[in-house]
Amino acid sequence: MLELLIKGGPVMIPILLGSVIGVAIVLERFWILRACGPAVQRALAQRVFKLVKDGQTAEAIQICAQHPRSPLAGLLRVGLERRSLPLDRLEKILEQVGNNQVQRLERRLGTLASIVSIAPLMGFLGTITGL
Repeated sequence: MLELLIKGGPVMIPILLGSVIGVAIVLERFWILRACGPAVQRALAQRVFKLVKDGQTAEAIQICAQHPRSPLAGLLRVGLERRSLPLDRLEKILEQVGNNQVQRLERRLGTLASIVSIAPLMGFLGTITGL
């Protein structure tokens, strides 16, 4: 492996670095999104809705707090904690919380997109400098 790196020249170092960073981002996002899978979210929502229907709102909020990585749990928790607010105010708060959850889920994807777009150009540069 080291021999291939040396043969590739100085352009191989940024390509290798970008590959390592890209794989790290993909694995981290996979780990985060795995906790947000549809089956997990569906089970959480059913459990929380059942508790709310039975009048156990405090227990429903506690269950949501036990799932800090779940975007749905965060949204439900804020909605349940502020359920006494007027509907238009609650809607704006939930919209902001939803936007924050989306930003949290999309974190580091811009870096990954940059690596994906730059890596082929670095490969071409390596080919040209090698010739």
